[in-house]
Amino acid sequence: MSCAFANKACREGFVTLYKRAPRLFQEIAIARADGSYAKLMNKLAKAKVLIIDDFGLAPLSDSERRELLEVIEDRQGLSSTIVVSQVPIENWHENIGDPT
Repeated sequence: MSCAFANKACREGFVTLYKRAPRLFQEIAIARADGSYAKLMNKLAKAKVLIIDDFGLAPLSDSERRELLEVIEDRQGLSSTIVVSQVPIENWHENIGDPT
C-alpha cells in the first residue's frame, strides 16, 4: 500500500522518498559518523512525501528514538510523512520505548 502511495505521489510530481525504518536508522548512524548528517537530514526534510516502512519490527534504541523525532519535527507542517508498520498501533509505545 505504501509503495502505491509513493508511486502515485511521484506521478503527481512530488519528490518522494521510501525508506525502510531499519535502513533509515542505519543511514542516519553512518551519516553522523562520516559527517554527512546535515545533508541527509536536509534531504529527508525536503521530500514532499516520506514513507517510513517496516516501523517497529524491533524496539527502538535511544539514538533511533531521537533520530525519528528529529526527522518528524523537521517535516511537521511542511510535508507528508507516512509511517507503515505490521505492528498494531496499540503496541507502538512498547516498541518506541518512551511513553512520550
